[in-house]
Amino acid sequence: MRSPTRCCSPLPALAALLLGAALPACGNYSTEDIRFYEALPTRADLRVEVPVSADLAAGFAPAAAACSIGSADPWLEARRTSDGINTAVDRLIGLIDAVRRVPPTTRLDDGRIWGPFDDSKHPGVEMQVDITRLTNPDGDLVHVYHFSARRKGVGAVFTPILSGTFVGPSATYGHGTLELDFTAIHDLGMQDADTPRGRMDVTYDRTLDPRTITLVLATQGGFNLVQQFTYDYRGYRDGRGLFRYQFLKPALLGGGLDTLTMSASFAADGAGRGEIGFAAASGATGSFSQCWGADACLTWRYDAQGYSCGGVLPCEGGAESACPAVLPPLPLDPP
Repeated sequence: MRSPTRCCSPLPALAALLLGAALPACGNYSTEDIRFYEALPTRADLRVEVPVSADLAAGFAPAAAACSIGSADPWLEARRTSDGINTAVDRLIGLIDAVRRVPPTTRLDDGRIWGPFDDSKHPGVEMQVDITRLTNPDGDLVHVYHFSARRKGVGAVFTPILSGTFVGPSATYGHGTLELDFTAIHDLGMQDADTPRGRMDVTYDRTLDPRTITLVLATQGGFNLVQQFTYDYRGYRDGRGLFRYQFLKPALLGGGLDTLTMSASFAADGAGRGEIGFAAASGATGSFSQCWGADACLTWRYDAQGYSCGGVLPCEGGAESACPAVLPPLPLDPP
């Protein structure tokens, strides 16, 4: 392997970009540089999109009285869950985007390195980013990357805070994994006020239609998501999709919080069908089914236990034949 080469130093620009400043980078990107950059995911690769009307997106949810059967409250709550997932994704991409906008410090035949450089947001911390290219036993091209940090001092070693792998020619046409280590961020004193502890794992695939995203949050809470649950999303190019989310909401009966698990299948206009499991603060468990239109008004529901009706029976209405023609929802329990 030839000796590594070093570019003009991008470190001041990169440190500023980690704070959100848009400073120009020095030097030019080579064709090989671009191949390494394309192994990093973009915001569009990892964001989940739950379609709703303009009024719903603006926060104007339908009043239950305005719907003949009632409003699709779990579907509306799922929209807020999507916001939490996208907030977590933005935290990941914020780190990645900073590197994408400056040339590497060191170029190797099968690797690129940025840094070490001072993290101006956290005095006493320096960071380093590396991407390594290799071929797996199946002959696929694989990129492995680490965003690492350390406290300055004799013998200090870099600790990965974000790690990932990517298989394929570019993020648009491949699949990959990411791991964000919140505990390491805390240990290094780099946390924000809302940074949870634990870890977030993401798997994504853009090789087929639909593109898929799986997010596992192994934390002590964060981003308004329930910890230790596998969040699944499948989005088609034509706007259809499926998801499986879990979220907390104030108990319908008594105090405390109920846990709802929702598996929904939806059309491009937001009309859909869902299976919702509940674990009430009171200890009661069960499930119910709903369909809704683009206006988030229910067109059919069946709830044998009456959970979604506040315990009042019968809790059903409309006709199942009025449900939109969508794909079958995912099983409520993740595999």
